[in-house]
Amino acid sequence: MTQFASPIIVVEQQKKALIGSWIVTINAPGLEPSRALFIFNEGGTLVGSTHTDFNLEQQLACTAGHGVWQHQGGRTFSYT
Repeated sequence: MTQFASPIIVVEQQKKALIGSWIVTINAPGLEPSRALFIFNEGGTLVGSTHTDFNLEQQLACTAGHGVWQHQGGRTFSYT
């Protein structure tokens, strides 16, 4: 007997696929790649931490941040 997951269960599983801690590489035009740790929480919030040297030329430094994330559908998510 073959069982199929209902569409509602699949969508809920996809929404939860991002929840957890992720080590990512950030590639921004004109900058050296940097690594970051993002923690995506079940309620749609996130916290992040990067290790970046201060760049005097571009006056850029990133350390910690927070925001929100949202499931856009399938394997697509957005965050601010």
